[in-house]
Amino acid sequence: VYVSPGTRDYQSWRQDSLWVCWFELLPDQCSGWQYTALDQARFMLMDWADTFGFIDPMDALQCCHLIPSFADGVLH
Repeated sequence: VYVSPGTRDYQSWRQDSLWVCWFELLPDQCSGWQYTALDQARFMLMDWADTFGFIDPMDALQCCHLIPSFADGVLH
């Protein structure tokens, strides 16, 4: 039970959250309509402070299609 300033009682309440691992766009990539190439992304490094986080599920993108690029080799 979390008690903060302004709390009126000790009633429990549900709070949904979503644990996420963030992506970052690869720097120095020629992408976009003018290059006819898709953006490239990767997971952020695990030792960075903002790699993982909690968000409100209502703020999450509901669907996404990612295309793996196995030909580029292993990044981690």
